[in-house]
Amino acid sequence: MSVSCYFGLTESGKSWHVKHHVLPKWDRKVIFDIAHCFDGDVVLTNPGDRTFLEIFRRFIGRSAFTIVIRPSRTSSDEALFNKTVHLACSLGRTLGVRVDPAKRIQLVLDEADFVCSSHYQSKELKHLVNKGRHDNVDSHFITRNPNSIHTDIRRNASKIVTFFLNNAMEISIFRSNFSSKFAEKIQHLPKYHRLEWTDNGDIRIFDEKNKVYGNFSRNSPEISPKKRGVSRVD
Repeated sequence: MSVSCYFGLTESGKSWHVKHHVLPKWDRKVIFDIAHCFDGDVVLTNPGDRTFLEIFRRFIGRSAFTIVIRPSRTSSDEALFNKTVHLACSLGRTLGVRVDPAKRIQLVLDEADFVCSSHYQSKELKHLVNKGRHDNVDSHFITRNPNSIHTDIRRNASKIVTFFLNNAMEISIFRSNFSSKFAEKIQHLPKYHRLEWTDNGDIRIFDEKNKVYGNFSRNSPEISPKKRGVSRVD
């Protein structure tokens, strides 16, 4: 299972990065698109239960698809997202027990703080984060502030990508888990540049052309020897 998080100020490049550098690697995608940043084979605005069933029947067994679901101004973001999780997991379960990781469903949640908080998540979101691997679903969470999403998401993240952040509370996670040097780097990242941490403990810094210009191993003195993952901030 892969849980990925993407943090950064508005227009820092996080949604653009997911759209142009992450999703093209995958064939099966379900996107909850609150900010209207994505497009796909089908775009649904505030679909009902019957529409979800029709979409499931339409795309079951397809080797490639991009389903975009957008809540309307009058809908409940959380309720609609919970149905989106059910759709993605239902499609994922039809793929079988031992599916190639490259063929799994990629579920993207843009503006993740609209459907959860640091101390609240629905049972559907909890299932996605903790047991999505059993349903062949990988998840990608995009949000401005790392402190605004549930701590469970950060604990389970196998990849964390950070764009420009400049608020002390926003970067406190990275200062406490890595070092003040990396927190300072985050405050000076140009637009579309990013710092990327993976669960092997390594950190890389990319430019706007997706080229690495900083590479730090888990044994690097820049990385805190005591804390190498991004956990909750109390």
